[in-house]
Amino acid sequence: VAAGVGIGMVPRSSVVAVDALKTVEISDPWAPRDLQLCARSRALLAPAAAALFDHLAAKGRAPALTADA
Repeated sequence: VAAGVGIGMVPRSSVVAVDALKTVEISDPWAPRDLQLCARSRALLAPAAAALFDHLAAKGRAPALTADA
């Protein structure tokens, strides 16, 4: 984007104030963020990663698939 070869859609938290870039907030109903928690296999995660996975999964909506799917 900064090189002038395109546009980008990024979370507000990723936007850095740069004079050469202009930002427009998109608040249309079609634009909400939908984040997904992904892992190849919950059973193969390191203990710290498994704990983070479990914590984030518990805070989110009910998963469409099981953790090991």
